[in-house]
Amino acid sequence: MPRRGERRSRSATLPPRLPAPRTVDHVGVRELTQVKRGRTTTSRIDPGEYACRALVSQLADVWVEYHHKAALKNSDRYLGAVRSFAKFLGPYLTALGLNPADARLDTDHIDLAEAVYAWENDLLGQFPENSSQPWQLSRSLLGLVHHRAERDARVPEKLRKRAAAPPTLRKATGEPLDEFSNSERLALKGAAQDDLRTLEKRLARGRELLEAGKDPREFGWKELPNLVWAARHRLLTMDELRVHLPAHAKRWPQELREARPADSGALGGFYGLLRGVHALLFPQELDLHPFRVLLLLAMLDCTTEELHALRVPDLEFSDQGVRIVQTKNRADRVRADYHVADQPLEKGEVPGELAYEGRGDWDEERGHLPAPEEMGPRHGHQSLLQRVAARCLGPSRRDAGQPVLLVG
Repeated sequence: MPRRGERRSRSATLPPRLPAPRTVDHVGVRELTQVKRGRTTTSRIDPGEYACRALVSQLADVWVEYHHKAALKNSDRYLGAVRSFAKFLGPYLTALGLNPADARLDTDHIDLAEAVYAWENDLLGQFPENSSQPWQLSRSLLGLVHHRAERDARVPEKLRKRAAAPPTLRKATGEPLDEFSNSERLALKGAAQDDLRTLEKRLARGRELLEAGKDPREFGWKELPNLVWAARHRLLTMDELRVHLPAHAKRWPQELREARPADSGALGGFYGLLRGVHALLFPQELDLHPFRVLLLLAMLDCTTEELHALRVPDLEFSDQGVRIVQTKNRADRVRADYHVADQPLEKGEVPGELAYEGRGDWDEERGHLPAPEEMGPRHGHQSLLQRVAARCLGPSRRDAGQPVLLVG
């Protein structure tokens, strides 16, 4: 048994320190499952297919990570940017005498910032001049590099600043195209003017029928002039038609059947007759559309938003034309255009396709129809447009949003 002091002290034996393991990038295939339009698709990239597979592995990992963290529904454009850059980088570095396998995001052995500049210039030659694809690819790749730089302090400062900067490529806006060609504009104008001629003929016939009409309570409900007279004096209703006319339209007089907008369906009965009679006296909603078309064609720089935002106070009429104030709220823009009236026809001149001769004498107020002796001389197309545009474009601000009705 050893004496005191003869024992040997036992020191703790530590295992030898192993060298730090070298970081080796996983060079397997990266896959990402996405749901596109209700179908499950798988996007993948194999870094082994590229000469700079270490860099592709890092970018592919960032792509998968960014897809999940940003909760993207579709990240194929990021994958496309990685493939495009990797395909370009291999031959580019080889031409400079560098080894593409040394390209990494966390080292500065290869200046990737300059490689990105060169790749952007190469993209310009791969796509048409007005294509936005180069901008999209550059923006997507820089987004992935920036995402990695925020989480990895080893990313070189030059590459970090390049990723934080916007792409050097300009986003293509495309060529502004006219909504309609000249031939289409002429066709629209002609169709709108034809609709206005048809409308004027219909209203003129209604005025003639009104002059010939009498009180149907005394002279009968089976004559069209009497129904027009009743509609003008607010006596024509569905109940009156059901009481005084046969239940089946085939037993009605011929002129009543022709006044309906349709021979069958909802407009083939009493309701259709009621609407047809009122249409002989007042413009319907669809009759206002030709005026909107002509206004839009006359104001070449007018948008549909400005057209539908027009109100009664925005229109100022004079003998020479009409002044229209256009407001576009989203662009915070207010402008005024003055449209000069067409010159009157010369003596002996016959109205043609470019000259529309309409009466333009409609009700100025609900419940008032000007008598023939109150109507002035011939009115041109501009007069008709002036008298109707104020009511066909929408309610006045003074009316607290109440629409202006055209049918009494």
